[in-house]
Amino acid sequence: MGAVALLVLLVSVAVSSAAQPVPQPSASAAPLPQPSASGSAVPQPSAAGGPLSAEPLREIARVRAVSPFCSVAIDHAVTAVKNGVDNDAAITTIVMSLRLRAPDLDDSEMSKMRTIRDLSALYVRLTEQAVAAEHAAKALRTDAAKAPSPDVAKSLTAFADALDGALHRQRTISRDLASMLAYFDVRPLMTAQDLDQMKIDAQISGFRPPGIPTADDTSPPLLSAVARNAADNFVYRQSGIAADERTAAAYLVPAFGDC
Repeated sequence: MGAVALLVLLVSVAVSSAAQPVPQPSASAAPLPQPSASGSAVPQPSAAGGPLSAEPLREIARVRAVSPFCSVAIDHAVTAVKNGVDNDAAITTIVMSLRLRAPDLDDSEMSKMRTIRDLSALYVRLTEQAVAAEHAAKALRTDAAKAPSPDVAKSLTAFADALDGALHRQRTISRDLASMLAYFDVRPLMTAQDLDQMKIDAQISGFRPPGIPTADDTSPPLLSAVARNAADNFVYRQSGIAADERTAAAYLVPAFGDC
C-alpha cells in the first residue's frame, strides 16, 4: 500500500468520524479540541473509458525500485494505520452495543452476562490492535533516522506522533471500558423497581446501605444508565481521535511522497 492509499484511508476515516454528531461530554470527560476542517480530496480516476488507439503507448510514469527505507517505513505505516482504523470500527461497535443493549443489562443476569461477554471480546480486540499499532508507530520514529533527508525525517516523525495521539486515545477508551466491565461484573443485578424500593426502605429506616442512593437522587446507578453515559462519552472522545488522524494524514505525502 503506497502513500496515496494510506492518505485515502486516513482522510476517509477522519471525515467520517467528524461527520457524526458529537454529544455533550459527561461530567467526567475532559474537553477535547474539535476536529478541524476535513483533509483535501484525493483526485479520482475518470470512470469514462476511451476507444482503443493504434498509437504507440506513451510513457506516463517511471517505476522506481523501492528503497530499503521506503519498504520498511511503509510497512510500519500500513500496520499502524490499519490497526488504528480497525480500532475506530471497534469503538463504534462498542458504542452501539452500549446504546442498544444497555436496557438489557438490568433485565436479567443472563442478559447482563451476555453483554459483558460481547464487550469483553471487543475490549480484547481493541487492546491487541492498539498495542500492535503503537509498536509500529514507535518503529516509524526509528525509521526516521534513516530517512533520505531531514525534511522527510521530520515529516515521518510528525506523522508517527499524530498517529500515536489517536492510538493513545483509543487505549484510554480501552482502559475505561475494562474498568466499566469490572464494575458490571461485581455489581449485583438491580432493576429500576428494586432500586426504588431500596431507596424507600432506606428512607423509612434511616439506614442507607453502601452504594444505594438517597430518595432525592435523580440519576440512579442502574447498569443501563452507566452504559449509556459511557457510550456518549466514547462518542465525544472519538472527535479527538479523528482530529489526530487528520493531522497524521497531512504529513503522509511529505513523509512518503517520494516512495
